[in-house]
This record gives sequence, structure tokens and C-alpha cells, in this order.
Amino acid sequence: LPGLPHNGALISGGDDALQGHLLPYIDRAHQIDLAVSFLMQSGVRLILPHLQDMLARGGRLRLLTGDYLDVTEPDALRLILDLEGARESAVFQARAIPFHPKAWMFRFEDGTGALLVGSSNLSKSALTSGVEWNLRLFDRSGAAPLLEARRAFENLLTRAEVTTLTEDWVAAYEARRAPRPVPLAGEVVEPEVPPPAPHPVQTEALAALTATRA
Repeated sequence: LPGLPHNGALISGGDDALQGHLLPYIDRAHQIDLAVSFLMQSGVRLILPHLQDMLARGGRLRLLTGDYLDVTEPDALRLILDLEGARESAVFQARAIPFHPKAWMFRFEDGTGALLVGSSNLSKSALTSGVEWNLRLFDRSGAAPLLEARRAFENLLTRAEVTTLTEDWVAAYEARRAPRPVPLAGEVVEPEVPPPAPHPVQTEALAALTATRA
């Protein structure tokens, strides 16, 4: 695909940042299905103009995120709701079941597609400077896994835990959202989104420590 840093299967982060691969896909796609556990305002802002351009040319976006551990930022959800066009957005309410996928599924006008699955949530550090591993599959090299991922996404959307993302849902989530823990030493700070919050893995570790103490 023109504009890609490379066509290898592994995107390893840092100097091989995921952002450099995502943007050419978004700019060419006519449909994107995205399942990502955490949305951060810093990450959404990096790709928002490209998503809006895709929608403006008649593309379709289906996004499923979650409220697992209250990491997703309400303002990031509001940015998604501001997108105009064929945008469908939903939330996996993770009260009883953790929700932790990170998968992008692209469809292109020529009938081809691509799948990216890995460790990157939608945050600035995950898209740019973080050491993240994401595996890429083109349908010309193996259509079966891509079709399987699309079926799994459709099944996710039908689960009882999934609800439509609305302004009212965001307001209720913001009201009940747990106070953010103090950032841990060594955390990558994303200045666009004050106050800083721990990485998802750090948040999970803090939650596990709290449970152990209890």
C-alpha cells in the first residue's frame, strides 16, 4: 500500500510507530471496524481528521470500545460522537467481564482488506513512541483469519454487554468513573490529556494490588 513505512507482518512500535501504518489505511479505506479496549483523547485526536475524511467520502466506521477499569476517557468518547457520517459506535460494559481487544479491520474499494491485531490501545504513546507489537495480515496472504476476525467482531456487537454510545451514556460514565490513580514513576506522560494517568497495564496492576490487599 502506498505510504506504508514497510509491508512486514510485525509493527513493533517506537521507530516503527503504528501511526505511520494506520493513517495510510484509514486514508484508503471505505470501511473500518475497530475494537479497542481503551480510548484516550490524545490518541483519538491523532487520527480524528483522517476518520472524518473517510466518513466524508462515504466511508463507514464501526467502533467498539469499553469501560474496563474506567480507563477510557469521557472526552475521547465525545470526540468520537462528534464524527459526522456513517459512524456507529458502541461500548462494551465490562462490569462482569474484562474487555481488552485491540483490532483494526479495513476494507478497501478494490475488494481487498487488512487486519491489525496487537497491543496498542488508542493513545498517543501507543500510536507513536511506545514499544507495542501489532501483527498485520493482508487478505491476499490469508483471507481466512481476516474473515474470522470480521465474524468475531459481528458477534461482539450482539453481546448483552454492548450498548450504543450516546451523550447520555458518556455523562453517566463520567459521573460514576473512579478517580484516577496517581501516575507511577516512569510513566509516559501525554501532555494533551491532563491529568496524566497510568498506562492500562499499570492500572490493571494497581487494581490487582488493591484486590490483594482487600
